[in-house]
Amino acid sequence: MIGRRKLATLEVSAIGLGCMSMTPIYGVPDADEVIATLHRAGELGIDFIYTSDAYGANRANEELVGRGLKGRREKYILATKFGNIRLPDGRPGAKGNPEYVMEACDKSLKRLGTDYIRARLPPAATTVSPSITLVC
Repeated sequence: MIGRRKLATLEVSAIGLGCMSMTPIYGVPDADEVIATLHRAGELGIDFIYTSDAYGANRANEELVGRGLKGRREKYILATKFGNIRLPDGRPGAKGNPEYVMEACDKSLKRLGTDYIRARLPPAATTVSPSITLVC
């Protein structure tokens, strides 16, 4: 049995499943294997799944995770990161203004095929307006 941990106000599995490598970064993963991995994680008691709108070309990671969780969404605590951007000169940057936060949240909800995300995680280098509650 996998233990549980507190993450702010949430209780999550002590082991989470990070999804960065489920879309091409270190190679080209098989989508069916990715979905099987998400399902197996749930069977093993791993319910904390985290992704990012920056993973995969054209934000494909969130779409693939959404496909894998379809019909099982209530069994998982889903988190996604946002705000990592590319500046016009190609360097990495961060964005956390209120308008961008809401836009990023709406787009992530659509890509993930869900109506809620339990945790939105801004990049460490970003100052998110204190008037924003990061709940989608």
